[in-house]
Amino acid sequence: MKRMVAAAATLAMATSMIAGANRDAGRGNVGPAVVRLVESPGIFEPGELDLPAGSYIFMVTNQGVDHPVDFVLKATRSNDTTRDPSDRAVRNSRLSHRIGRGETASTGVIDLKPGAYTYGSALNPTPGFSLRVR
Repeated sequence: MKRMVAAAATLAMATSMIAGANRDAGRGNVGPAVVRLVESPGIFEPGELDLPAGSYIFMVTNQGVDHPVDFVLKATRSNDTTRDPSDRAVRNSRLSHRIGRGETASTGVIDLKPGAYTYGSALNPTPGFSLRVR
């Protein structure tokens, strides 16, 4: 029961942060919008994302994974120009460092153009969650 309450609270917080990111990007505010994600065993919360084009920083918290984890955002083939050719990840989309249980880290500033992306973690086997940028 405690886990369900914690998950619901986390989801509510993340949803409000994404709503703020949507508002900030839509207003043309100076600086990147922040999207907060929580990484739990095998999953990210919230899952699928829909954002307007703009500049973002992703802040990821390791909640309950008992080893260090990472985060990466990848563009689909239709967005080839936004990818870093060395590893096919979107430029600046990796965390500043691997994060242990209870820690938070952020990506660099990521300029997202309209298209389809996926995000996930190789160190915490997660499915590829989709991110649509309009």
